[in-house]
Amino acid sequence: MFDTTSPYALLQDEGAPALCLSARTWPFPKPIGAEKPKFSIFMPSRILPAPNFNIPRGCMHKSALVVPHIINSQEYYTFKVGTIQWINDRLDTLSVGIGDATIGSILLLINFELMRGNMTEARYHMDGVQQIVNLRGGLGNVNNRNVLARILVIDLLIAALSKQQPRFSQPTLFPADLLGAVFYKVADSPLTAQRTMKIALKESPFGERGARYLQRAQIITMHRIAGTSCNFSEYKHDPYEPETRMDQDTSALFRVIQQTSDIYLGALQTPRIPFSSPINRKSTVALCQAVESPANDDVWDRFPGIFTWVLLVGCAAAEEGSTEYNFFVCLLIKVALGAGYGWLDALTEAVKTFIKVKELSEGCEKMIL
Repeated sequence: MFDTTSPYALLQDEGAPALCLSARTWPFPKPIGAEKPKFSIFMPSRILPAPNFNIPRGCMHKSALVVPHIINSQEYYTFKVGTIQWINDRLDTLSVGIGDATIGSILLLINFELMRGNMTEARYHMDGVQQIVNLRGGLGNVNNRNVLARILVIDLLIAALSKQQPRFSQPTLFPADLLGAVFYKVADSPLTAQRTMKIALKESPFGERGARYLQRAQIITMHRIAGTSCNFSEYKHDPYEPETRMDQDTSALFRVIQQTSDIYLGALQTPRIPFSSPINRKSTVALCQAVESPANDDVWDRFPGIFTWVLLVGCAAAEEGSTEYNFFVCLLIKVALGAGYGWLDALTEAVKTFIKVKELSEGCEKMIL
């Protein structure tokens, strides 16, 4: 059962507790969710839709203020305790406990805990998913491809946000189009090596300047990962150039690339500026405000790889648990869940590369200058 007056309500399969926010404590002018409660995207009864940023954003992606209100509410804590109890009750009967509905509810909890920056609990819940998968005889026995895609993607995101390798090393054994194919998506980014940014972004809305920034980020990344010598000064950004009419039309988009690139390359230069340095605070807030706007959603819809890079950098730069962190992770989950439509391999490569970049930026590996 759920409160019909709730401004935000999320349902689960097979009688698991619903998350219902109280209208009395809702701080926003009006409900910003759907008119009717809906089942969580992590439920096995839901089909993961092909990602589409060309339609209006859902409740949690419209404003950076919504996510922290939901995940820090008393209603969420009540929902979390109730869901954990529901999961534990199901585990009393093995055939029921290892079912897709159990996995879906655990992944939903991980989704919220990742947004909260609670990596310890997120990893603990993922341990539970891994145990269930093992009891079923491995990922090959997860027959629902939507459930399988969710497991693989959430595992990758936990790895990216916690600087640990994915526990399920098999994603590359599954087809990139696990859920189907959407051919107009461009999954290339500064974190992938299949194509150069110059080729991938030919005649793209990023313009010549934006493409150069992305190309520099890709080149320096590959040098650092390979451990080869890289004269950083050769790849410094050009001095200010008069903007063409095309650049003016996409200036907001260019600023997103510029801010992300400055934070990202600062972490790889010498001396290093760590992602989480207070120096990056102003740029991180501005970046959050930029991706909060739907103005460039048509671009993000076509270029999920670059959007993933932007959001990974935002997550690394934002303080864990901050409003900005909450929102970056929320958007990252939304984008990444679409990777089963043709770019699961690219997401896997991007995450593994980003983990290595964060290690390098924190001095965990020797950098060749």
